[in-house]
Amino acid sequence: MTDSQQTSLVEVTGKTVTIWADATCRKSNDPNATDGYGCVIKDEESGEREEIQGVIEYEDHCTSQVAKYKSIIGGVNSVCDEYSGVGVVQMYNDSQVVVGQIGGSSNTNKLHLQRLKREANLLLFNFDESHIDWRSKAQSDELRRAAELAEEATRGGSQ
Repeated sequence: MTDSQQTSLVEVTGKTVTIWADATCRKSNDPNATDGYGCVIKDEESGEREEIQGVIEYEDHCTSQVAKYKSIIGGVNSVCDEYSGVGVVQMYNDSQVVVGQIGGSSNTNKLHLQRLKREANLLLFNFDESHIDWRSKAQSDELRRAAELAEEATRGGSQ
């Protein structure tokens, strides 16, 4: 899949932050299960890394795509809340479908996914530029770690 990009008309100012996001979706098989997300966030300027995780709160039936969206939204929310001076956000996720939808190369006719896509894109307007790309967990230690964090969140390890 090619790189997806949202570019603004303003000059890029500030630093670049990279987010690797993943999620688990267990409620699709067990309504009593917990769904979770994990993210590895790296400030490219300082090299500092942060790991976050959380439980996915979702009113409707959670699916794998919903969980992937929620992981991206959780990571971007964290950058918005905790990082200053960010101009560019680079994101990686292992769902080609979700990456394509957020990046604009594909769409969905499912209303609940359209709402999540809109939520993600509204958050991304906080930055001068954003990019989202697909990576497999086999290609990325950070995505594997994000998946581990998501698993931990389902077992009550949420921070």
